[in-house]
Amino acid sequence: MKKALLSLLLTLTSLFAQANGGESKLAMIFVYQDGCGWCEKMEREIFDDPKKMAKIAKHYSFQKLNKTDPALPAFLHPNFFPTTYILSPDRKRVVDELPGYMKPDQFLDYVNELYDVEMR
Repeated sequence: MKKALLSLLLTLTSLFAQANGGESKLAMIFVYQDGCGWCEKMEREIFDDPKKMAKIAKHYSFQKLNKTDPALPAFLHPNFFPTTYILSPDRKRVVDELPGYMKPDQFLDYVNELYDVEMR
């Protein structure tokens, strides 16, 4: 029974990846507000660091948007800044919402664990 379920899960994962052009990445949207010190700190410590961004890019498509940017999906309503949203690969479902500043190691550990839970 376990082998059959595992086989089915692997097949569905493969089909999903093929349907998405072979890419099964979650979407990460970092929403900031102009003049926000915590937003700037998080940008500087995480998103401006090429090594950290390379780790993020392995599993996530990344987008940084100002709270007033028309590209911000209408269903996202941040109450705090910064807020990092994790969306499903099709960008239709919020997987998680991370309000506020997070330390770089804590942030990277969390998003890696989240990817493992959601996508594997």
